[in-house]
Amino acid sequence: MNILGNLNEPGQDFQRPAPEPKRRTAPASIIAACLLLGALITIGYLLFFRNAEQQATRQEQRQSDTPAAVATEAQIFEDEPILKDSKAVIGGTVRNLSRESLNNLSLDIELKRRSDGSTEVRAVPVEPKTIAPGAEGKYSFQIARQEFSGTQIKRLKSSNRPALIAFKTAPGARRPKELPTEPPTRVVTIERPSPRPSGEEFINTPDTPTRVP
Repeated sequence: MNILGNLNEPGQDFQRPAPEPKRRTAPASIIAACLLLGALITIGYLLFFRNAEQQATRQEQRQSDTPAAVATEAQIFEDEPILKDSKAVIGGTVRNLSRESLNNLSLDIELKRRSDGSTEVRAVPVEPKTIAPGAEGKYSFQIARQEFSGTQIKRLKSSNRPALIAFKTAPGARRPKELPTEPPTRVVTIERPSPRPSGEEFINTPDTPTRVP
């Protein structure tokens, strides 16, 4: 049997198998770029979460190191300085805003010098020694007007407790008006009558004295 002859007989089509499609592969450069991009994204996420974790840790540490906020226990009213000759009297009032008595209070007040702007701190006691809730105490001291130009309250302390006392300040009493030490001198001028011709009477006589306004 001639197999080849049968395949070439008229009326019969010779069908060849279709070629398989070629698989397209991406260039190596594109693959490498995709891998690099993925690695960069992964590293970026890792760094982001690491920084966020470090910031959260630092925030927790700062919160643990910062003392808890305390309620204001006192209010200090600062009076206007009273001038006395070469001195200035600095004073005011301390009001107890807490629910407990405040004992043995003192103020640390910063004084500023006129000459060079340097400062010094002076401790000023508050009287009375014990201030009940809602009650008030007073403080007062003198400074040289020519030596110091200003004051500022820095701290409020109690000898009975180690922690400082939280306070707020407000304007106090105004400076009283200064009264003159001596009454003003009043000058009175009395006009003398002009000489009269002989035989005429004077207007000013013991019976009609001159009136001083």
